[in-house]
Amino acid sequence: MNIAKKRMFTIKKISFMAILISLSVVFILIFTRFIPIGSIPSLKIGLGGLPIKTTGYLFGPIIGMITGLITDLISFAISPTFIHYWYILAFILTGIIPGLISFIMFRKWKKEEVITKLFESKKNYLNFIITIVILTSIIIGMTIFILHQPSSNFGDGFIKNKFVFLGIAIAGVSTMLIAVLIFWFVFKPKTINNILPIIAFSAILEICVLPLLALGDISTFNLKKSFVTILTAHLLISPIRIWVNTGLVYFAQSVIWPFIKNKNRQKWKNASQKELNKEINMGYLKNKKINIYVCGPTLYDSPHIGNMRPIITYDIYALALKELGYKVNFIHNITDIDDKIIKKSIEKNITELEISNFYLKEYIQLLKNANITTIKKMPNVANNIKGIAKYISSLKKMGIAYESNGSVYFDTSKVDSYGTLSGRKNKINLIEEINYDKKNQSDFALWKKTNIGIKFNSPFGDGRPGWHTECSYFIKKEFGKNGVHIHGGGVDLKFPHHENENAQHKSLFNKEISKKFFWTGHLSLENTKMSKSKSNVILAKDIKNMDLLRLLFLNSNPTGPINFNSNSLTQIQDELGKMKKLFAKTQLFNLKIKDEIILRELFLNISKFNFSEVKKMINFFIKDFNKNPNNLTASTLFYSIKGMGFKFTKKLVSKKDIVKYNKWKKMIEKKMYEEADRIRQELKWTNLM
Repeated sequence: MNIAKKRMFTIKKISFMAILISLSVVFILIFTRFIPIGSIPSLKIGLGGLPIKTTGYLFGPIIGMITGLITDLISFAISPTFIHYWYILAFILTGIIPGLISFIMFRKWKKEEVITKLFESKKNYLNFIITIVILTSIIIGMTIFILHQPSSNFGDGFIKNKFVFLGIAIAGVSTMLIAVLIFWFVFKPKTINNILPIIAFSAILEICVLPLLALGDISTFNLKKSFVTILTAHLLISPIRIWVNTGLVYFAQSVIWPFIKNKNRQKWKNASQKELNKEINMGYLKNKKINIYVCGPTLYDSPHIGNMRPIITYDIYALALKELGYKVNFIHNITDIDDKIIKKSIEKNITELEISNFYLKEYIQLLKNANITTIKKMPNVANNIKGIAKYISSLKKMGIAYESNGSVYFDTSKVDSYGTLSGRKNKINLIEEINYDKKNQSDFALWKKTNIGIKFNSPFGDGRPGWHTECSYFIKKEFGKNGVHIHGGGVDLKFPHHENENAQHKSLFNKEISKKFFWTGHLSLENTKMSKSKSNVILAKDIKNMDLLRLLFLNSNPTGPINFNSNSLTQIQDELGKMKKLFAKTQLFNLKIKDEIILRELFLNISKFNFSEVKKMINFFIKDFNKNPNNLTASTLFYSIKGMGFKFTKKLVSKKDIVKYNKWKKMIEKKMYEEADRIRQELKWTNLM
């Protein structure tokens, strides 16, 4: 958020606070000036502080505290009698506690899951009610014993025994809970599931404020009554305040909170429109076509999960571009000629072709398991030898490449910008062993003369292509001299591979090989970078459900490293399981109605590799659906999950299973639990249960 936006947001927040403070003052005027009973501070704070509670719910405990303090100072100017530090503390708590409640309910708890487990039976309802009665009674009882000064006479009022007061306290709370039971039998369980936690929070607020009100009354009015007597007087109207607070919270949750949620929707809509305007102004995107090139594997061994990160990440990226209406030309090369492959073939005593074909089949199966659907071509080296040799000849004719002892090298001294892509212009690393065939130790091989392993005929003699040339050739062949819009791969390829690709292309066409590079971070296993040479890898073929990797990569900053440990898969598996269930349940709704603009904003964030914002939006969609499941929230969640390419989204819930699910719900409502359990068992494997 830029400075102007922050300033505007602050102004709006201050304005809204001013309105709520003004409302509090109006409430206080009404209760203290026009209604005689309103002179009781309990009503002034309990009811006059309603807007303060709303401020707490909307903006958090700190702003709630500030609003409460300001309101009390204003109320003192109106009615000087009612100022006292106990009242000030009560007003402050009136703002703080709803703020804390909001933080817990709306940001930390997965409220719907908790409530479902707590209240799935009448027995649990009753346990909850009994617990609230006991806890509230204990807290009030402790307050009495701690704050009341011991004396032979309990008080000057009508109560002479602490335990009588405790009984009245229990009776007051029980009255409130009896009302809950009435609601339970009159309204549907869903309504009660929302009301019960709110009543509990309102009771907490009441318990905190009650002793302060009593102490304030004694200190301000010099009443010749005991603390307990005054506390009892407040307690008598406590259920009224609890119900008023409950109504306020329910209003904030049902009306004000969705209003703020819609503000978020509007923010995403506005941002989406701005991004659309930017796209229109980007010249090379006017034709709505984006060219992508990602460096592929060297086929000498099974790829580990770190090798899969670039391709899965770019598949998610390409899917998002397609959702945004772009045509995507995604090329992913295969290196089937390399020193490592030759070494492996010698070890196994089989041909290089057999080695590369074996691992190619394995890799293609991995792509299928990972639901990689966006790749258009996967060119390999063995089928493009003539084209690569011709490409090298072009560099040689321009005087940028030279032959030496049967090999061809790229002369890095001829390229002034060499090293700028990787940020290593003035510190190009030397190779471990000095090669006297090269003019400069930073020069790299375009064609290698070899006496070991597979060899191909070329104008330079028998040998094989250098690794850095294959990708620059494939980009020229598939995309022409303009190169690609975005070039990707693992961060380890930045230097020397991508630096060398770019140098070749720029030398031939005086243009960068890609308008943008994007490198994915490496994976570590128990804080050590995954490497086959160190034997600390997890092979991709050992991951039975490749959706786990897709979710793992989506949950992380694409350019940042990921530290993998023994708990990583378990945590991701749990999250994936919940996502599958949500995806299944969205299909119980009409998915034809969807919020195109919000979905567009989601895919725009993916197209900017802003995965943290994507995660934030997905979590918002999940909470939105859990809190208020309807056609719009269901379709938003359905298409956002589907659009990110998870394989499980290919299997949809059948119409037959949807009918069964609806029948199960009716059986539950009719309390036909045996029939409901039978249907539940039939639906056990559908993710609907």
